[in-house]
Amino acid sequence: MIISALLYGGAGFMFLFFPHSLLQVLDSFAGLLHLATVLPGAVAAERFWNILAFAMAVTITTASVLVVRDPVGKKDFCIPVLFSKAASWLSALVYFALISRAFAHLVIFLVDFPLFVLTAMFYARAHRGSTVA
Repeated sequence: MIISALLYGGAGFMFLFFPHSLLQVLDSFAGLLHLATVLPGAVAAERFWNILAFAMAVTITTASVLVVRDPVGKKDFCIPVLFSKAASWLSALVYFALISRAFAHLVIFLVDFPLFVLTAMFYARAHRGSTVA
């Protein structure tokens, strides 16, 4: 979960301070894969949504750090992280499939689905640890 905390914290600051640069990088790969881009259309609203993305990243970073401090005792702090990742990968996949076909939206799925699975594994491991004691 410490890796999760570092990833979420780092990503949150990217969302807050470098949203346009992040989208430019993702869009540069979109052309190679013959997928849609999100720029320039995302520019007008990106500051509003990136602030909310930063807030979510801070929340799940905090939850991850709490789990690191006491994996068995604080295992339930994985639950908000699981819901966050599930909402993210599922909505990104649906949005990509039905609306945008933008590479950036596919990337959200490709990143957050494995993070969801890993967090579920961490939670299951901590849960087993709490039932053994």
